[in-house]
Amino acid sequence: MTIDDQVRAYADEAGTLYWDDHDLPQALDRLLPGIRLATEADRLDLAKPLCYNVASFCWPGWPDREEVITADQLKIGESYANENLRLAVELKRTDAGMANAHFLVGAYHFT
Repeated sequence: MTIDDQVRAYADEAGTLYWDDHDLPQALDRLLPGIRLATEADRLDLAKPLCYNVASFCWPGWPDREEVITADQLKIGESYANENLRLAVELKRTDAGMANAHFLVGAYHFT
């Protein structure tokens, strides 16, 4: 299995855990190792979307949010929002990608 496949498997599992099971802690338990794996393999292009997901999943401001975000999860989310933006700049993402990265960082400033 390639690094791409391994990282995508982490992302897919996390998505199922978050969207279907509403289990943020377990979703984070899949995303964070996926980010480490991608980063250690110098595949920042694979790490970035997982950073975005961590930040997005941990942001308490979504209107359909049912679960309570803990203070620790909020800190994790903000940290990964900043990392997502850093990677967007480093990877020279499109305007839309940069806008999403800036939105997440800004959103955490309102929480």
